[in-house]
Amino acid sequence: MSARQKRPKASRDRDLRILEASTHLFASQGFERTNMSQVARESGVAVGTIYLRYPNKGSLLAGVVQQLESQLADSLTRAAGQEIPWIDRFPLVFGSMMETVSTTPEMGAIMQLAAHAEFKGHSPGSIIRSAIEQIVTRAQSDGAFRPDVLPSVVAAIAYGMVEGAMGHMMQTGTWPQVYVIALADAASRWLLAT
Repeated sequence: MSARQKRPKASRDRDLRILEASTHLFASQGFERTNMSQVARESGVAVGTIYLRYPNKGSLLAGVVQQLESQLADSLTRAAGQEIPWIDRFPLVFGSMMETVSTTPEMGAIMQLAAHAEFKGHSPGSIIRSAIEQIVTRAQSDGAFRPDVLPSVVAAIAYGMVEGAMGHMMQTGTWPQVYVIALADAASRWLLAT
């Protein structure tokens, strides 16, 4: 393998270390108390290298938020890809997302800090909404979901419902399964073709 082929993997590994360190620091210290030197120390990446990728703390926080959104979207897409009836799939879909949130302790703190992030060409939640929209479109083409609902509207409403449930779960410590059952019931009543 040439040096050129190794470089992208090394760059991805370095970026992952930066984002993991940033996630930990932002979640434990908050936005104001975290600085790029701390991120450099914790990640083992030179501060100048971090500034090349993330010109400021706001853009670094945006990178952290996008990474967490990607994790949620991936778990959502995997669960939605199960080859079982949708009535049984909805609990898996919502359960995968709630599990990701409940097993990622930093998630709540990071999502609360998202207002500080500098999203250029990305709106918070767009990765997850896009995944939901693709799932709805695919289910409609398979005849499983009602054809009279717009995938973009479903994505916006479903994202809001899940975001609200996750926020409430993190604040109250309510058992995730309570939300999974309620969300799955709402989705099946709203979306399934008769």
